[in-house]
Amino acid sequence: MVLLAISLALLIGGMYHHYNLFKDEYRNATWYETLKAYAPGIMYGILIIFLLGYVLSFFGGGGVPVPNSPELPTPNIIESVKSVANAATNTANSIKSNLNSFFKNVNSRNRNGSKVRSSFFEEI
Repeated sequence: MVLLAISLALLIGGMYHHYNLFKDEYRNATWYETLKAYAPGIMYGILIIFLLGYVLSFFGGGGVPVPNSPELPTPNIIESVKSVANAATNTANSIKSNLNSFFKNVNSRNRNGSKVRSSFFEEI
């Protein structure tokens, strides 16, 4: 509501400023005065065109030609889910084996030829 009020106030302020800035142009503009005489005829012409279009739409064919949509192959969702699950399982197994080998290497290392340390943090 605050943004609505602010935008409305800015719009009204902008219109007021624009009118004051171009007051002479608005007062001296006369090109639209000649169109005022033709305005009813233009409106009646547009109204008749729309009314004729509305009436003629009843006498035309009832259907609108719509082309048939092409047949799309249906994806096998179960196979897709199985392949994604297999890929995720393979990735998880790969990560598991890499971590196992990493921790085996870390635990088997020793710094000065001493025995294997019992904690990972001792190695760091």
